[in-house]
Amino acid sequence: MVLRIKVVDAESLRETVHAATPEISPMVILIWAPDYLAVQSMITLKCGPGGGDDDGVGENFSALLKMDPRGFAAFHSTDELFNAVVEAVDLHAVFAMAHDSDTIEFSQSLEVDNGLNEFGYLRARFDRPVGGYMEDYLSLKIYGKCPDHMLKIADITRDPSVIPRLPLARLNARIFYNATTLVSAFSDSIEISVKKDSVSLTPVKKKTNPLILNREYGVISTREDIGDGGVVEEVRVTVNMAYMNIRAVTGIAAGEVWLYKRAEDVALLWFPLDAVDEEDDTKLIKGDIIYYLY
Repeated sequence: MVLRIKVVDAESLRETVHAATPEISPMVILIWAPDYLAVQSMITLKCGPGGGDDDGVGENFSALLKMDPRGFAAFHSTDELFNAVVEAVDLHAVFAMAHDSDTIEFSQSLEVDNGLNEFGYLRARFDRPVGGYMEDYLSLKIYGKCPDHMLKIADITRDPSVIPRLPLARLNARIFYNATTLVSAFSDSIEISVKKDSVSLTPVKKKTNPLILNREYGVISTREDIGDGGVVEEVRVTVNMAYMNIRAVTGIAAGEVWLYKRAEDVALLWFPLDAVDEEDDTKLIKGDIIYYLY
């Protein structure tokens, strides 16, 4: 049960993990396999009467960060699939200690009783002393594990580039961030409406005109561009921006965000990640961050 990675750019890695782990998600699932390293954060709160500034709106939320081995200088997993539920602040501490070119080895340690269960600790070992400690490792208490079939249901073990439906819209990530920042000043909850060739953003339950993105500003494509000539109906999605760190993810995104609607009550905001060192074309981060809104 060992994952060994060599960090390319520690700052980009920290920003990526923070983007996928909002403050209101105290626990996260760290998952690794031979072909990816993933962090799944889950929030099971739902806004309702007395909860938030838009009573009765809101969505349940989860975020998935899935990083490709190509974003590391070295990547080796001894496991087909391993996962551990840990505190988000502990995982942040590991990457906060990381330097460029550090090797970090994650492994499960059962030598010490964690006082909670039989899973022990997740040990993150560095190739040098870390922080103010003489030791070369940090220990993260394992609060539990998820059955493999649950991870598969949650899409974690799938290739995130494979999805049965085309996006409702592909948007410029930077413009989308600027637009949502402006609209969320009126309301955390935003209704996103995708029409034939435009996307509008409206604060929920606030009497303001929608902010409209079009081909000249923000919209890369909609389903109209790849349709079969039939009528493309307007589709509405409500998202709660308070859960998402759009600013952080925009800085590491590949320049686009994709909007999906999988079912009547399931929407996705999908940010492909492709951070590259412009001087030597080194892949700093490669993968995806997907925000699920239920």
